[in-house]
Amino acid sequence: MKEKRDFNEYWRLLINQLSSTQTIRNWTTKSGYRGEDFNAIYVYKPKISERGYIEIKGPSMKYNRKVKKHSFLKIYPYWDGYVNGDVQYQFLSHKDINPNATLHAKYIISILHQFEELMYK
Repeated sequence: MKEKRDFNEYWRLLINQLSSTQTIRNWTTKSGYRGEDFNAIYVYKPKISERGYIEIKGPSMKYNRKVKKHSFLKIYPYWDGYVNGDVQYQFLSHKDINPNATLHAKYIISILHQFEELMYK
């Protein structure tokens, strides 16, 4: 069994990959690749508490999303359970079910899936 990286180590590897714009394929464990792909890039902002965010841009999005590190941290521990079908999407995305859910779950799941190999040592 693969050993999962500490989240902070994964985050450093991920933002390195996203130092230039990457096209992310929209993905869910239930439906696979489906829906509209989007672009993601890490934006370094030294004056904010988390030092930056991942900016999400999609062709039909009315405005760009700024997804911070803490939102990824809300999903990262549940990744294996989500991929195995033990954790449902609603648990990750609806605050009435899980107070630690995030509205950015759709984007985070697709990014984690695309860069899943970085999760493991």
